[in-house]
Amino acid sequence: MNNVKNIINDRGNKVANQFKIATDKGVYFQSYESVVCFVPSNYRDGNKVILGGDWNYSRTTIKHLKTFLKGCYLPSVNLEELTTQDIKNHLEKDTFRFIRNLNLATDTTPPKVDFKRVNNDTYGNPRYVCHFLNFAQDYDKALLIANEMGGSKFNNKQYGGGIVFQSYNLAGLEKEILEIK
Repeated sequence: MNNVKNIINDRGNKVANQFKIATDKGVYFQSYESVVCFVPSNYRDGNKVILGGDWNYSRTTIKHLKTFLKGCYLPSVNLEELTTQDIKNHLEKDTFRFIRNLNLATDTTPPKVDFKRVNNDTYGNPRYVCHFLNFAQDYDKALLIANEMGGSKFNNKQYGGGIVFQSYNLAGLEKEILEIK
């Protein structure tokens, strides 16, 4: 059962289009139509806070994200003086996890890697492209990680920031990518 409430600002007022959604699996922060953050109910068992691709969309989104996080019990995070740089540091230290399309509309579990089928390689092998944010927030770092898994830079204007893989086992590749996070 879901419980949806507006985020409450520092003055005690409800904030329009900013929601805290409590579910059996955890608590979500949604800004307008975008799910920005998820704190799993079993966070204390080693699971991580998950940030969606729009977590730093605007100063206002960041402000309300901080308010949301302050309302969650996160013992490993100093929430009193949380800055945007602190959030980035948590992502780098892997205290927080990043998933580009954290979308509550389809499922309450974090989404899978979004692959796009592209033309076969010169030998007829199937190729798939995914965005570099599935690996890391920095493109160069993402390329290094993807190269270790057999991926390479996708040099094509149709998919900016893409990493291409040749694969006959898309489910296995997806599992491998999700495990590195």
